[in-house]
Amino acid sequence: MLVALYIFINTYGIICVVRNIENVKITDKNSSYYCSSMSEGLYKDLNEITEYIKMKNDEGIEVYILSQNAPLYMIALKQNHGEFDLPFRGNLGYNGEEKLINKIGNLENTQILLSSNIYWQEVREVRAYVISNFNKVGLIGEYTIYNK
Repeated sequence: MLVALYIFINTYGIICVVRNIENVKITDKNSSYYCSSMSEGLYKDLNEITEYIKMKNDEGIEVYILSQNAPLYMIALKQNHGEFDLPFRGNLGYNGEEKLINKIGNLENTQILLSSNIYWQEVREVRAYVISNFNKVGLIGEYTIYNK
């Protein structure tokens, strides 16, 4: 998965260069994305979201991102939330949607970030459960923040 994401980021970087979009080359040797390049907007978003998650983790709050872009942040943070990172139809197994909703219902000291860009394969029942059972507390980037 890491290799696929690395290839994706680099391919995206090449496309951006061809289109004359300004890119940022990652020079931090501690970064999971060292030597790759990405658009300034993606780089800014990556830093903003990962810093927010680090801050919340320091406060004892676990942050889950239910989005197609979750691996981008989780790789940078060297974290893994299993099925929460790609909650798509086909990824969750038998009764996976129900099992994931039950897991979300049992979470404590948690925030969930939901993207405003809904991916076609996203499990809408999980999204609806979060919206109905968590409290909306704010926005960060393209994400709505929900507290439990």
